[in-house]
Amino acid sequence: MGMLPVYVDDQNYLQADIDLTKQELRVSGRKAGKALPVQTAPLPIRFPLTTSEQTGQLWHYTLEMPGAGWITSDFNSDGWQTGAGGFGGAAARTPWETDDLWLRRDFHLDETPTCVARLRLQLQGNAEAYLNGVLAMQGSNSLAGYESREITNEARETLRQGRNNISIHAHKTGAAQAIDAGLFLAGIVDTPGSVNLRAVKLKDRVILFVNGQQRLEMGGGWPASQVGLTSEGMACHFGGLTQFRIH
Repeated sequence: MGMLPVYVDDQNYLQADIDLTKQELRVSGRKAGKALPVQTAPLPIRFPLTTSEQTGQLWHYTLEMPGAGWITSDFNSDGWQTGAGGFGGAAARTPWETDDLWLRRDFHLDETPTCVARLRLQLQGNAEAYLNGVLAMQGSNSLAGYESREITNEARETLRQGRNNISIHAHKTGAAQAIDAGLFLAGIVDTPGSVNLRAVKLKDRVILFVNGQQRLEMGGGWPASQVGLTSEGMACHFGGLTQFRIH
């Protein structure tokens, strides 16, 4: 999929493409008939903490009430059991049959997030989730499947470059029980797997954003121009916002 953020004619344009296999933004074009150097930039990482929807992710867990400080980043959970999510539910990779379950998992951030962070949660029962020792979410659910959950501002502010931690206490409330979680950086779009591409044309440069984060800046002025859509093997739909769906 791609977008022509600047288009004057077939000898004067910038074309921005998203390569999902390489996870990069690629910008090419021509100016006065001369091909411009291709520039690339990595896409923003959407899931610094992936869920177990596709591949089971390892967690430390215990079925017994842990000691004080179990939600803090420096708590040593090496003595806990290790299992792949999700826990409980019809497609469980690790059984959960007790009333309560405690989970911990570390994850890494390349930089302190500047966009919105949300939990992607599978929950049947009650749960409290903590990020770096601060309450991020508490609530209940009785339906199977995953959903997006807001996290508290206090927990969001603890996210930092380097090592981070998520800790969860889940409690059974009905016949069915399940828990799994991930953290995704929403940016402009709130749907994991979707990509938002935005171009801002100024007098002396064009700035390209992916999922709300600036990725590339192309110098040089352009005359009066227009925005266009381009695709290969699929139709583009325009309804006020440019929306692509990849199958």
